[in-house]
Amino acid sequence: MYLDMVLRVALLLLCTWFSYTDLRSRVIPNRITHPVLFALLLFRMIVSPQYLWGLVPAVFLLTIFMLKPGAVGAGDVKLVSIVGVVLGLERVILPLLVMCFAVLGYTGVRRLLRLSKFVSVPLAPFMWVGLVVELSSIS
Repeated sequence: MYLDMVLRVALLLLCTWFSYTDLRSRVIPNRITHPVLFALLLFRMIVSPQYLWGLVPAVFLLTIFMLKPGAVGAGDVKLVSIVGVVLGLERVILPLLVMCFAVLGYTGVRRLLRLSKFVSVPLAPFMWVGLVVELSSIS
């Protein structure tokens, strides 16, 4: 119980950093995502393997990444993997839905204001918003 709370707080802090780097340079750094994801996978395999089902949404993003590179970044796939492994399948759905609706709203406003036809969207800040919504709903 306490360990999960520590993981969630660490995830929120990590996602805050990823949001900054994603906004600044459209990069979620591998030097952080790779060791964090590896450590989380190892931890969850040993302690609570049911949380590995949280990787299911990342598999969908990975499929999109493979079929249409540029539609989603590899860093975004790793970010969703990390979030999924920390929260598990049940709890990763709300942050993903919030992220999707926030991105939809953002791109919709950009189109209405005719700022541009296409712009790459940094997903980490929108995932951060989804995490805040999810973590505030935990009782």
